[in-house]
Amino acid sequence: MKIVFLHIYKTAGTALREMLKRNYKDELLEDYYHHNFKFYDMESFPVFVYPNNYKDYNFIIGHFPIAKYEHLKNEGWKFVTWLREPVERFISHYHYDVTNKSIKKKFRYYSGYPIEKYIKERGRNTASIMLGDNLDLYDFVGFQDRMEESVSRLNIFLKGRLQHTNMKVINKLYSNRRIVTRDELSYIKHSFSKDIENYKKLTEKFKWW
Repeated sequence: MKIVFLHIYKTAGTALREMLKRNYKDELLEDYYHHNFKFYDMESFPVFVYPNNYKDYNFIIGHFPIAKYEHLKNEGWKFVTWLREPVERFISHYHYDVTNKSIKKKFRYYSGYPIEKYIKERGRNTASIMLGDNLDLYDFVGFQDRMEESVSRLNIFLKGRLQHTNMKVINKLYSNRRIVTRDELSYIKHSFSKDIENYKKLTEKFKWW
C-alpha cells in the first residue's frame, strides 16, 4: 500500500513523522519543499517541484497542497491526514510563530503580536487550502485530540505495518501566552470558517466514537 500523508501544521504531525520514519525507514520520502510558501497564495506554486523518483517510495509525507500529489490517486495511492480543532490549531500555530526565534526574526514577530495582523500576513483557512476541495480524496483521517486511538486505527488501516508506535508529543507551555479576547476569537472563527466547516465534514465521515 502506497501512502500520501498530508502534514497540516500543528496537528502533531512532527511526532507522527518521526514514528513513521522508524517504521518505513528508506521507504519514506519527506517533502517539505513548500514549507515556507504562502499556502493562501496559490500563485506561489507556479510549478510543483517533485522529489527525484518520488513514485519509487511507499510513503510520502510533508507540507504541500494536496493538488501536488492528487494524480497518484488514479495509481492506487491512499491519502491520509491528521486534523485538529481549527481554532485551537490556529492559536497553537500563532503562539509557536511568535515565540520561535528563527520565525520571530524572519517576520519580526514578538510576544503579543496582533492576531488580526498576523492572520492578514499568514493567511486564512490554511488547512483547507492544503486539504483541497475534494474531501472524498482521503482514505483515513486521524485526530490530534484522540492521538492514541487514531494511531491504533491507522495501524489497522496500514494492515499492521506500524511495529513501533511510541511517540514523543511535546505540548509546549508558553509562559507568555496571552488570553485571546472575545473579539479576537470572533475574528479567528470568521477567518477560518472554511477550516471549521471542513473539520466538521471530515469528523462526521471518519469519527468512530
